[in-house]
Amino acid sequence: MERLFETLLKYPRVVFEKGQFLLKTGSLPIFWLSVVLIFLVILLAYRPVLRHMPASRGGILVLLRVLSMALLLFCSLRPVLLISSAIPHKNFVAILYDTSLSMTIRDGDGQQRRADDVADLLTHSKWLPRLQEKFQVRFFQFSDGAERLRAFEKYEPEGQVSHLERSLRDAVEELGPVPLAGIILLTDGADNRSARLPDLIRDFKARRIPIYPIGIGQEEIPRDIEVQKVAAPKSVLKDSVVTADVMVRQTGYAGQRVRVDVREDRTIIQSREITLSGDQQVASHKISFTAATQGLHNYRVEIRPKPDEVIAENNAQEFLLRVEDQRKADVLYIEGEPRFEYKFLLRALEDDKSVRLASYLQTGKKQHLRQGLQSPEELLNGYPKDKQALFAYKAIIFGCMEASFFTLGQLKMTEEFVSRRGGGFLMLGCRRTFADGGYVGTPLEAVLPALPSSASAGLQDDVEARAQVTEYGKRHTITRLSLDEEDNPRLWDALPPIHISIPVTTLKPGATALLTATLQGPSRLSQPLLAFQRFGRGRALILASNDTYRWRMEVESTNPSFETFWKQLARWMISHAPDPIMANVDRDIVHPGGSVTIQAEVNNHEFTRVNNARVTARIVKPGGATETKSLVWVGREEGLYQTVYKPEAEGIYSIEIRAETAAGGKPDSAAPVDFRMGPSNIEYSNPGLNRDLLMRLAEGTGGKYHTAKNVDLLPEEIAYSPTNAASIMVEKELWDMPLWFLLFIVLVMTEWTVRKRYRLA
Repeated sequence: MERLFETLLKYPRVVFEKGQFLLKTGSLPIFWLSVVLIFLVILLAYRPVLRHMPASRGGILVLLRVLSMALLLFCSLRPVLLISSAIPHKNFVAILYDTSLSMTIRDGDGQQRRADDVADLLTHSKWLPRLQEKFQVRFFQFSDGAERLRAFEKYEPEGQVSHLERSLRDAVEELGPVPLAGIILLTDGADNRSARLPDLIRDFKARRIPIYPIGIGQEEIPRDIEVQKVAAPKSVLKDSVVTADVMVRQTGYAGQRVRVDVREDRTIIQSREITLSGDQQVASHKISFTAATQGLHNYRVEIRPKPDEVIAENNAQEFLLRVEDQRKADVLYIEGEPRFEYKFLLRALEDDKSVRLASYLQTGKKQHLRQGLQSPEELLNGYPKDKQALFAYKAIIFGCMEASFFTLGQLKMTEEFVSRRGGGFLMLGCRRTFADGGYVGTPLEAVLPALPSSASAGLQDDVEARAQVTEYGKRHTITRLSLDEEDNPRLWDALPPIHISIPVTTLKPGATALLTATLQGPSRLSQPLLAFQRFGRGRALILASNDTYRWRMEVESTNPSFETFWKQLARWMISHAPDPIMANVDRDIVHPGGSVTIQAEVNNHEFTRVNNARVTARIVKPGGATETKSLVWVGREEGLYQTVYKPEAEGIYSIEIRAETAAGGKPDSAAPVDFRMGPSNIEYSNPGLNRDLLMRLAEGTGGKYHTAKNVDLLPEEIAYSPTNAASIMVEKELWDMPLWFLLFIVLVMTEWTVRKRYRLA
């Protein structure tokens, strides 16, 4: 089509898009006035003939003659297009071609690799020689950055990442102050490192450096299953159930069943089947396993590839998980009366090495029992009265204790324990908690996922009920009695009934039920039994029963359901509670030559952010050698410190953060975080052609997006760009276009045919 366009109109389409039309002889008003005069003259000349024929037929003859004469007149006025044209070999063009691993994907014609498509475009096409006739061309290959070459060379894609922002800036910096007419970018649009691409677009537009992307590859891979992301904790306590959130996207296999394997250091420890969602839909699948072995482990979640799958490299994701054995977290349990629930709960958690349960039991007027203490002074005066003492715990459990036991300040402090400190909070159900306990109108009303009505408004007596796990609860860490999803509901159904004394009618909008209680009797009513919600940085739960101990007392001694439930509930509450010093890295896997950002959030013991701390990172390298780096306050966020570290050798790195505040005292440290340096499959994430990104690059900088089908237009597109530094204004004559000649012949022949048909010749 473009060849036909240029044959008929003499010039490529871009000349007409960017050129300015004018007449060298005369002007458009003179032309239109002349057309009117021609019409009048022809009308007068044809008047004797027009009297003897229908008006429509006469009108056609007059129109054809006027058009043919107007066409001759138009050509005689010497129409031209005035356009800016690059002076040959005075401007430079940079050609950047992608050498990252995504260019190995075989989605070209005949299953050709994307890199081979690039090679064909740069070696077997006519557009490049035409470009070199007009410009000085410089070649660059790029992945993590751009590298200049003397000429294009066939290559094997090996780049671990794609960094468009850095690569484009590298190329411009390498060329220096030369007049740069534009950058041709041959890529699939994969960009997994750029952080400020909008800034680059604005910068290039201001510097008049247009980008001309050539999209390589298909926007949608016809047959592919991709494990996009695995969300899992960075550290857990030994023997904890870990629930990983696996994000899967597929094309071409909707509704099919596939097997997901979890490997711990190459050994399969869990496997289950999932059903794939619709094409191009991202679906979340939860898969659970037990972290049974202490230490730092590399986990791999993978879906077994299909025989006809285009890309097998994106079927897996890896993550590091530190399994700890000795770290204990403090949990505070406040109970208002001696009861079986208290006794069995303490017994369930006493052998858990990860939890220290400090309990305060009110046994009578001005009488109490303290257990699980760290020091004789702990809880000596009852519930903590200052934030530092309360915030030392990671979770709080309220048993049968009325709100009047606490001061308003203590209740407000408990609300801040959840919202600001990020701790876990659980209120147990009995007739001295919730509404009957006087918690309506207190700061804790907002914290709880529901505030059940008074017992007098619903249940007159404790009602027997059976616990049933919800759909969400089937996959949740707390309510996982078995790693087998089909076995888990059966185990819950087999547990003996418990009693509900508090009606829970409605959960708050952000709350989620993990267990429901189906009331025994004719009504078979169901209400939430165990529910949670996020509140600020923390999590709050309600358990609307006062005798879960029946899950231990009324089952066989070999049934561990009661202990499993309470251990998992306690661990879940403490696992999300942060320490005063929290360390983090921006990525788990760093490609060779890449860098990692180390961050630390620093709080005092009342969890107020600290900006004047001295923060250091002790980095343990793969061989055991150590290195220390200082972190600086970033300024944009309270208490946030960071530094950038570039590892040298492949392997696992561990980072230990220490912080000293201006107040002095013993330095605090954070739990270690880890990352691995080595190859990754990030290049195969979202493997389709990222046309939208390339279009933004082109439109934002004044360039134009191309494909292999219209790349032949590129040399003229750049040559006639107004951004060329070394350019001249040229006139493109239009009077001798072949189209005019053909149009004139058509008009004359049509008029002759009409005359012949009606015997007017």
